[in-house]
Amino acid sequence: MDTISIVLIITGIASIAMAIFGKFRPDIVYKGMAYKIGNRELTIPEKQRWGFIVFLLFGIMLLLLTVVLSIPQWQTYQKEILFSIIMVMTVVMLLLFWKMVLSQNERYRISLVIVLLLSVSLLAVAAYFWYVALI
Repeated sequence: MDTISIVLIITGIASIAMAIFGKFRPDIVYKGMAYKIGNRELTIPEKQRWGFIVFLLFGIMLLLLTVVLSIPQWQTYQKEILFSIIMVMTVVMLLLFWKMVLSQNERYRISLVIVLLLSVSLLAVAAYFWYVALI
């Protein structure tokens, strides 16, 4: 196993651990996202949920990249698989982010359409990348 795989594994596990730790102790992980009401310090649950999702998806993505890098039979299509994993995870994070934004404020409907078009275009780029690689 080369150095980059070891770094990806450690970073992926740390990211997933941070997501789980943030679920149990949000006062420590999301300390900068707090606001005060009177004497009490409250954290915003939507930002906590978004942080959990991002940490978890990022950790899963890094572990998937490590798996792809460690399988020697996939050496010929390694770049394409890595690119596809990164594009799909980016699209999922974008869509979940805009779902969170729209649940708080309805005036961003136009931005949602733009993000949906961007997401479809990212998936189209990944499909075109596979098409070019297989020719």
